[in-house]
Amino acid sequence: MSNDFIIIETTVQDLDEANKIAKILLDKKIAGCINFQQITSNYFWQEEIHRDQEILLSIKSHEKFFPEICQEIKKNHSYQIPQIFSIKIQNIDESYASWLRSSLKK
Repeated sequence: MSNDFIIIETTVQDLDEANKIAKILLDKKIAGCINFQQITSNYFWQEEIHRDQEILLSIKSHEKFFPEICQEIKKNHSYQIPQIFSIKIQNIDESYASWLRSSLKK
């Protein structure tokens, strides 16, 4: 497995949904670490501006797992169109990279 690590971000409506998705991804060993942050989101949906409290998930993984993570998020998400995108990690401490690599399935 190369050092092609990514952070996948998605937002969910509450902590229960965040914990559910995190457990699935960690149990499948397709994510090594998932952080939660409470945020306020402002967005345009169905011809209206909305403002909601959400939980942002930052999912650390390898890019080869992106399709599987997307599938699991969509399958277990309450939103019609969930936010799902990845950010390539440009620089990473080698000891953290080694730990992350060992946390993921081969």
